[in-house]
Amino acid sequence: MIHGPPGAGKSTLALQSAPGAPWLSSEMDPAALRAYARRLDVAPPLGVLVIRDQLRAASWLRGAPVVVLDSVPPSWEDFGELDRWRLDCGVDVVVAIAQEAKDRTARGSLRLPHQADVVIRVADGQVKVVKNRTGPTFEERLNGH
Repeated sequence: MIHGPPGAGKSTLALQSAPGAPWLSSEMDPAALRAYARRLDVAPPLGVLVIRDQLRAASWLRGAPVVVLDSVPPSWEDFGELDRWRLDCGVDVVVAIAQEAKDRTARGSLRLPHQADVVIRVADGQVKVVKNRTGPTFEERLNGH
């Protein structure tokens, strides 16, 4: 899970971390996302689907090793439905992007960061791994900051 304020670099980090991965987007225009990937010199998303209903509309993603969900609806209570969909479709990893609330936590239920294996906060020119079930946490300055 990647979270941070608007414009902090969440989508940039996801594009660089999962080049060529299919995207489910509730925010970014597909053409704009592909152009952004070209400017970053990374593989553009395999496909981009603008979503209204994230899970039913995504059957074409079956078997993808990584899928990016940009962005997690604030009303979601937990990742249970997403995880069931992930397992049914044979998707190994979902990179979920969430906007940040004023208290610097991911918008939506507090269960979301608890259920994620890795939580990354992007803000103020820094990438901070605040939770990692399989390795260390750390903080890194971004280039140009």
